[in-house]
Amino acid sequence: MSQRAFGVWMMILLGSVMVAGEAGAQVSADTDKLVGQVQNPVLCPSDPDIVAFGRLVRDAQELHLYNRRTGVVAQVQIRKDDAAPEPTETLFTDLFEDQNLDQFSQYDGQLSWRPRLDARERQWFAFISGGQTDFDIFLGYVDAQGRLGADPPIRLPFDGLEQFPKWSPDGQQLVFVSGNASGSDLYLVRDMGAVLASRGRRAFEPTRLTANPDLEAHPAWSPDGLYIAYQTLATEENRQNWGISVIQLEDLRGVSTPRPVRLTGDLSAYDEFKPSWSPDGQHLAFYVSQARIDESTDNLQQDIGVLGVVKSSGTNQIVRGRILTGFSPRLAINVIPHENRGPSWMPLEDALLLIHVKRDAQARFPIYASDFRRWQSRQPGYEQPLSSEFGTQYHRDPVLAALPAGVRVAFVSQVGGANKLQVFDRPGQPGQARALTIPVEKSRGRAMTRSLFVPGLGQFYKGQRAKGAVLLVAEAASIGAAVFFLSQVDTGKIDELEAAYLRSVPLDGACLGSGGQPCENAAFAAWRDEYDSAKRGQTLMAAAFGIAAGIWIVNLIDSASGFPRTVDKPIRLARTSKPSARPHLTFRNGAPQYGLRLAVSF
Repeated sequence: MSQRAFGVWMMILLGSVMVAGEAGAQVSADTDKLVGQVQNPVLCPSDPDIVAFGRLVRDAQELHLYNRRTGVVAQVQIRKDDAAPEPTETLFTDLFEDQNLDQFSQYDGQLSWRPRLDARERQWFAFISGGQTDFDIFLGYVDAQGRLGADPPIRLPFDGLEQFPKWSPDGQQLVFVSGNASGSDLYLVRDMGAVLASRGRRAFEPTRLTANPDLEAHPAWSPDGLYIAYQTLATEENRQNWGISVIQLEDLRGVSTPRPVRLTGDLSAYDEFKPSWSPDGQHLAFYVSQARIDESTDNLQQDIGVLGVVKSSGTNQIVRGRILTGFSPRLAINVIPHENRGPSWMPLEDALLLIHVKRDAQARFPIYASDFRRWQSRQPGYEQPLSSEFGTQYHRDPVLAALPAGVRVAFVSQVGGANKLQVFDRPGQPGQARALTIPVEKSRGRAMTRSLFVPGLGQFYKGQRAKGAVLLVAEAASIGAAVFFLSQVDTGKIDELEAAYLRSVPLDGACLGSGGQPCENAAFAAWRDEYDSAKRGQTLMAAAFGIAAGIWIVNLIDSASGFPRTVDKPIRLARTSKPSARPHLTFRNGAPQYGLRLAVSF
């Protein structure tokens, strides 16, 4: 990506009109909950108009879901400890003040959306809740209409303090951390579909992935679902060092636990935290302490580093990590880490950006975008401010979601003495529209029920439209042919011809020969031809009905095959109000000139 192209993209991004909500007007009274000690927004993958976020209210941290289409803010009701701590005196604490979350009960700020919908098109999410001494995984959902599920969240109790649940890219598995203050390990649940179907009453059988005497945290799935990177604490040379390791799930075959590979061994003098995979699965971004371990005891100042994963040529397994350097030794300097995840990647057509908050009090903690490819190729201008035109300040926890033509950015900013949930849209450039979809699980029972009544409908439900159309047309043609042949059988006419024949022959039977054969006059021939035609019609009708029955059986059997199965469903988005002003791009003497306009979100 050329410097000019990157500059054009950034200026258009900064000059975009940011709008929120349908017509930007109708919101409920609950939107006052968007302001307060708000933190950690997470955009819903199937419906980016829904934002989950945490809110500290005196003695508890609450989990809320905000629907931008309806303006409704719904609180996920979570069990509260019987012995809750005393309420805190200050409702709004400083955004960047270190907080002891042990004093809060309920939601723990760790939420992961499932990257697929279930057969009822419900969007499930996993989160951590508990009190001061116990934390468990809970499962909640948003229904097909975007409303918080009426059922209470499903609790998945396990022996330990659970943290950091993360769904696999296919939505079938869940990895989490369990342990205590002295040690923790990764655990994997392979069949989350069965867990959801039974509402946690069965199939929740975690497999232990690691056996580390120290602590582990923040697992992150590779895009292909084959690897899990995570933050791990190891004791080396009589000192403890946080680093990034990775395990390959295929290593589980025939062994109790997979073999971890330390990726940040070259940075053993520093601490590394919260890995985040690039969209192509070739790189990992992470936070890294600015100071060496032996120079600082707190390591509060952190940068963003990037490593490349190195695979063996024979087995294609990750064997080590290669720390990357570019225009500067580290991609971003002195950043504020995201509360619960690694740096956020944003792929574009010709750029690969990392979004982060710079710890710059004078500039009011702005959001920046760094082009990884430009940085890696040592080109200047790889880092550009992203929030300077938002009209916001003191940012934290930015997250991204793709739009059909652009990007949605959600983050927390500080307004007065409180925080505020902010959501902005960056319209894309003309001609860059894309279709967004999410997988939807299909149910064998639902497919068979549809095919039971109308052949082909089960295949349509499964997304096999061509096969469904063939079965539906074949069934309709068979039944139509059967009805047609049935209509050709005129029993009344046969009876009339029989009566006419009987009237044409002597009553004493003299016409019957020695073999008892009837007289074959014209009336008899007419009766015989009509009777033979009716028999042929009945035979063809039976054959057509037989073919229809065969198609129905084949259709029913086929509708039950091929499961588990998912079908891509388009992602819906709220209609936004027409912007009052838009960025414009003009040229003077061949040089681009930018006119910037701004509107306020919410």
